[in-house]
Amino acid sequence: MTTDLPEQPPPTSQLRWWRDWLLCLLFAVFLLSLIAAHLPPRLMPIVIFPIGFGIVCGIAIRQCAELAGNPPVRPRDWLQWLTVICLLLAGFAHTYWIVFHRYLDEAREVIAAQEDERQQREQIAAAIAGQGHQLDEAGRAALLQPSPRPPTFIDYLAHRVESQHLPRGITTHPWPMVVFGLEVAIAVLLGAWIALEGMSSGNVLISGRVARRER
Repeated sequence: MTTDLPEQPPPTSQLRWWRDWLLCLLFAVFLLSLIAAHLPPRLMPIVIFPIGFGIVCGIAIRQCAELAGNPPVRPRDWLQWLTVICLLLAGFAHTYWIVFHRYLDEAREVIAAQEDERQQREQIAAAIAGQGHQLDEAGRAALLQPSPRPPTFIDYLAHRVESQHLPRGITTHPWPMVVFGLEVAIAVLLGAWIALEGMSSGNVLISGRVARRER
């Protein structure tokens, strides 16, 4: 007994589905990363935060897939994984881009105050030298101190590790970068697994299975 093959949907339907799905994903990941960036530091502990980020984003992506509906033609698995991983990576980077720049602004305020103190010391030293006096060792050492520089992202990572009272050996280079790299991997892979495999085995997009027609 033969069965008629289903009609192929027009290409525009597939493009429309991709458009709706990607727009929904972009909005959800951007919004969640923005919310995460404004959490207080005590709610962003190392390792625990990326787990939570991955879970929440994975569920949000799954909901976006359900809102977009089943695609007319099932997308390839690798393309789904690549799309979701790239979006999660961009969302996690967006979160820490905002957090780092907030830390940088605070550091620049401290540096500006230190620079003001330095200029005051130089003025006092110039006045003392103008009177024919010499500075003592402490005064000369204070003037020879280099101007502080703004912190880099690596400095921020080291500060983040130190602020959470982890073992002292982890705060030295390159461990803060290693820890952050592990956090990125946890957030991205966990979020992608939850979105595409872990929570909706019956959905065409999430599970990667197309329901077979009864013969």
